[in-house]
Amino acid sequence: MAEYYVRADGTAASKETATSGSDASTAMSVATHNAQTYSPGDVIILCSDGGDFTATIIPPSSGSAGLPITYRPDTGQTVTVDATGKTRAFYVNAKSDIKIQGPGLIVKNSNTANIGTAGITGRLIVDGVESQGGVSSIYILAGANVEVKNNIIRQGTQYGLALVISVATTVTDGIVSGNTFIGTPGMTHTAGIYLRGSGLTFSNNSITNWSLSGATSQTINCVSLIGMAASGNTISNATGHGYSFDANSNGNTITGDSLSTGTGTGIKNIGGDLTLENVTITGFAASGLSATGTGVNTLTECALHTNTGVGASFGSGASAVIVGGNYHDNTTYGIAQTTGSTGDLSISGAEIYNNGGTGVTSVTSGDVTVNQSDMHGNCKTTAGANLLVGGSGTATITNSNFYEAAIANTDANASDGVKIGGTVVAIITRCSSYRNKDDGYQGNEDSTSTYTNCTAYENGSTNQASGDGWTGHENGVIHLRYCAAWGNWKSGVAFTNATSGSVYNCTFYNNYNTSNDPGGESPWYKNQGIGIDATGAWDIRNNIAANNGSEIVVTTDAMTGRADNTLTIDYNIYHDSRGGDGFYFNGTSLGWAGWLAALSASSTVVGKDAHSANSDPLFVDPSTGNFRLQSTSPAIDAGVTP
Repeated sequence: MAEYYVRADGTAASKETATSGSDASTAMSVATHNAQTYSPGDVIILCSDGGDFTATIIPPSSGSAGLPITYRPDTGQTVTVDATGKTRAFYVNAKSDIKIQGPGLIVKNSNTANIGTAGITGRLIVDGVESQGGVSSIYILAGANVEVKNNIIRQGTQYGLALVISVATTVTDGIVSGNTFIGTPGMTHTAGIYLRGSGLTFSNNSITNWSLSGATSQTINCVSLIGMAASGNTISNATGHGYSFDANSNGNTITGDSLSTGTGTGIKNIGGDLTLENVTITGFAASGLSATGTGVNTLTECALHTNTGVGASFGSGASAVIVGGNYHDNTTYGIAQTTGSTGDLSISGAEIYNNGGTGVTSVTSGDVTVNQSDMHGNCKTTAGANLLVGGSGTATITNSNFYEAAIANTDANASDGVKIGGTVVAIITRCSSYRNKDDGYQGNEDSTSTYTNCTAYENGSTNQASGDGWTGHENGVIHLRYCAAWGNWKSGVAFTNATSGSVYNCTFYNNYNTSNDPGGESPWYKNQGIGIDATGAWDIRNNIAANNGSEIVVTTDAMTGRADNTLTIDYNIYHDSRGGDGFYFNGTSLGWAGWLAALSASSTVVGKDAHSANSDPLFVDPSTGNFRLQSTSPAIDAGVTP
């Protein structure tokens, strides 16, 4: 292992006489250097005494594993290799185990790449170098093992290109770490950072002020990654996408990165599986994340907020698994699966709030799972719901809360806690939907929803046409089991159109507002515990309806043309505590005796409330939502197994 000196004005005839950088006669020129042969572990010392280098430095020999041939500045000097008019400042051609070492080494102004390679198979290390200008700063094209670390890479000026790190064949052992990529606001670059390699890691880099333009996927992104891991990077003030994964990418992981303030999408994935862990994406003009490939996108404890557009969007065949994290204050949706999607969506332990439109919208043929998540305060500017599931898949929703949709929206846009549509089959268990501007839960179109141990309370407001705990429209099928609705603006449940279903073992209390004047046919949609305005088959048994404006309503529309034996009402406890006519059947307000007589005379009604009672159910403390029964309650053992 030996040290050899090179100066721009060097005149030493060979490496043997290149023993010092203090004089031109004891240092080689670049041309002489390029013609020598070196051994593993040799060090080539570049000296600034002879001025800037203007010739391309081409390592003529390879090092070996653990013994690279190293190029570095002389101690205490700043050395510049100015490749103006040249294709490269450094060109590593079919040589391996080369190390280009700073600090104090500047490469700049090439018309191809400041540091470029071809045909290398061993390790290449670029460490602590500053690259300025040039078409590409560092362009590595080989199956090499690569370390690009601790460099400062500034914008290019020629053609407006800033940087391309390209590994066009698979790299099995590579590191891109600790680099600082610096653009200039207003400067347009036509490429970002392009990396491909199954064993390549991109970590702890900083990318700022990157402005991009171009037509292909790898040239409109700050960072394009294929088949690799990324962690701890920061991307800010970007124009274009922050990260992009093309159709060939799969198995990428990004951990602990922060992406902010870009004109495109924070992360765009049109490829395979992608994992994000503790990633923050904020301030992008399109969306935080857009995935339209065929893989599974796993987001763990991520924060996607304040983006213009969607926090996280999944389309085509992309699936998503979201664990923890928060998605808030995005202009449209917090999380969205677009119409025509076929992927699955799973959300667990996440908080989705204060988005301009619907918190989570999914219109997919895949399956949707939501567990232990909170969705609240969404629909700030556009009507929707905290959660909307359409499409044709299944939905399993458990242990989650949906509240205050459109609470900050002063217009009359309707916004619900949960809305189920399409042909979705939904199982909803142990959920709460409350204080939403419109309804707690809706089942629409041709969907089927089964609710068990769910609550809906204090939904609706003065500027809404609704405010039901549960409601159904079109051909929806809705089943309620052991649910409770109280304090809603219009009703506990209200079912319309051709909906059908069943309500068993539920409680409806104090769904009443003095601002709602019952008048005429209107009790069916105002101040009712149970409201049937639907022509489908319904089974209403084992319920308690108390202290509502009307305890139960069956409208004229619900009875017109109804087939015999398609409406079952029995084994219920009512408490018409407000006095007057607390029951409504086929156009007439009735007292308890009149209600029983009307049901008895109807051929379409089964059960006819023959085993029901109008009596105080004796709740423990309904004012606090405690609807347990006192020991003397008439509702105890008063039901039947449906």
